Amino acid sequence: MTRVVLIGMLDSVHFAGWLKHFAGLGVTFYLFPSSPHRRLHPDVKELADDFPKNFVLPRHHIFLGLPAWFIDRFLRDHFRSFLLSRLLRRIQPKFAHALEIQHAGYLLAKAKKRLESVSFSTVLTNYGSDIYWFRQFPSHRRNLIELLAHTDYYLAECSRDVDLARELGYSGAVSPVFPNSGGFDKDDLPKLAAEARGTIAIKGYHGWVGRAKTALDSLELVRKEINEFRIVVYSANLVTQLKAFSVKKRTGLDIQVFKKGNLSRLQMRELFMQSAAYVGVSLSDGISTSMLEAMAFGAIPVQTATSCCNEWFESSGVALKEISAQAVATGILDAIALSQDPKHRLANQKTVLDKAAQRDVAENALATYSL
Repeated sequence: MTRVVLIGMLDSVHFAGWLKHFAGLGVTFYLFPSSPHRRLHPDVKELADDFPKNFVLPRHHIFLGLPAWFIDRFLRDHFRSFLLSRLLRRIQPKFAHALEIQHAGYLLAKAKKRLESVSFSTVLTNYGSDIYWFRQFPSHRRNLIELLAHTDYYLAECSRDVDLARELGYSGAVSPVFPNSGGFDKDDLPKLAAEARGTIAIKGYHGWVGRAKTALDSLELVRKEINEFRIVVYSANLVTQLKAFSVKKRTGLDIQVFKKGNLSRLQMRELFMQSAAYVGVSLSDGISTSMLEAMAFGAIPVQTATSCCNEWFESSGVALKEISAQAVATGILDAIALSQDPKHRLANQKTVLDKAAQRDVAENALATYSL
């Protein structure tokens, strides 16, 4: 079996989504944590339990993520890079794959500096903001240039990010662009009906690059026009919850708030099936998995153009050129208008199936380790 050391966030649904492509197949993954996880993602644990020959998780790695990260706050990643280099030397993998850049990629770069006699191909997966956002900071830009110079195979969700990697000097092989967390099965998607929808879904994270508070500010500007809609704010952190309560009190709008993890995957899909519009506001993003799910289940996307949403829709969604309450408010009204014509929902669902069908995504994923 092909041996791969996979470095990533073991508590991430995106990490689990990548592993699912390889369950029962001829690849053995040795999983190494890149972030301070407190627990394994349930899907990662289930895969490791059900397919122990495919997914090897050294027991101490389950508990080491958080303490090792804490130690490295003082040692500048020297402790974890030592542990990773020791694993690479012991396993002698064909591939070392960093699933994300700022945590996993930088860590792998440090580990490689400790190795002289170990030879493997380096695979790098770009998440949404890894290059687009961080390239503006001099220290990160230097790290990105160095990491890309020693990368053999680069995977990105956006053509935008492939172009940015090339601008930073990358000259290696590039995978076809595809969602790294998985695709969509036509049989799992609903037939989109023409009836009006009465919900607006808002991605609720505010902090770092998320700007959910701006989305909530926009509701006050159009409160009369959306008075009959139910507003659902999901994956809300504390500041968003407080902001939503304040807006609800001032406007009387029907606003429901759910913390991150409160809604199951099935409940999220039901939410998008009930929503006229989905609103995602952030300073930086990739495809945005939420946006793709919204499109697949019939909600018209209102997405900041700091993502690569322009690669997924033109006239059947709203790309926000600026991040302001007025821009988002106008975008919501435009999306509601678009939702009244079912052809826009159908066009978005077709785009998702054309560009992110589960079968095609799986084929691209499986080709990663066929270099």
